[in-house]
Amino acid sequence: MIGAALLLAFFATMLLACQYALPSATWLHRAPRLGIAVWQVAIAAVTVSFVLGMMALTMPGLSAAAALAEFARACVIELQRQYAHPGWATLTTVSLAILGLLAWRMTSTLWSQRRADLRAHRDHLADLALVAEPGHQGVLNVDHEAAAVYCLPGNRRAGTHDTVVVTTGARAALTDAQLDLVLRHEHAHLNSRHARLVARARALNRAFPRVGFFRVAREQLALLAELQADDAARADERRSLAGALYQLAIRNQRVPTANGLSATGSDVILRARRLMRPHEPLGRTAQTILATSILLLGATPVVLSLIPGGLSESHDCCSTTGVVAASEASGTGATISPALSGR
Repeated sequence: MIGAALLLAFFATMLLACQYALPSATWLHRAPRLGIAVWQVAIAAVTVSFVLGMMALTMPGLSAAAALAEFARACVIELQRQYAHPGWATLTTVSLAILGLLAWRMTSTLWSQRRADLRAHRDHLADLALVAEPGHQGVLNVDHEAAAVYCLPGNRRAGTHDTVVVTTGARAALTDAQLDLVLRHEHAHLNSRHARLVARARALNRAFPRVGFFRVAREQLALLAELQADDAARADERRSLAGALYQLAIRNQRVPTANGLSATGSDVILRARRLMRPHEPLGRTAQTILATSILLLGATPVVLSLIPGGLSESHDCCSTTGVVAASEASGTGATISPALSGR
């Protein structure tokens, strides 16, 4: 069970490190695009390492990769031998139950979240169609005193297009230059598909509300998405964008965004301070090192899944040896037919 132990240890380490240490890393704010990649890979690594670790526990004599291959060709004889040992039978049953519950919870929550988002998006667009006036570049103008600017991503199945909503309150609060910067911010959200990214993180947090890692991941991804969109402004425009964010936030008014992304959607004070300071992106060397680290992080569960289980007994599914071992373990003394023995 060496491979399973290493995978589960990696899972626990990633869970704690990402929840408590990663959010305080200042380089995330200097390179939000890479920060988003780090969190996405971390979510994948945590999930995959846990699944592979539990999979390896179902067949302790094999590596996680071999256990997956064994499941693909498993037969009744192999399962009979596995359950002939009380300890392994309990371990296999518990591992399979946890894997089944995890798969069901994650799949059902992601699916229901996706349907709810599509329904809310469709209903919100229908409401906007009654009161909004179309403008340039896919902008919808809404007569509302609230100072709000937000985007709604399009959906091919629903037949909708990317949309940016601007209220009259926002137009009154911003200069033309500031409004242009905020619109550029929203189009950066749409081009990078940030809404889907945040929606998936929100669904995972909803699926596992007691796991702090997924809550922190949702918060960090929402913040990094805003920081990446803020970086759409040029160096000489960043102070003006900070002023626009302040003007929108000071009104302290919001309208329903139907799971869209608002210009004042996350940590406005932190973002405004970042925009007011000199822009210091990561250098190429640091970005290369970080990108390499992300690849290594994503590859670690795969590498650990190849480590043998560490038990002397092997699992030869459906082979003659496996049939004999299963027969001896069960005490049936079954004979091997000529067809099975190859005679």
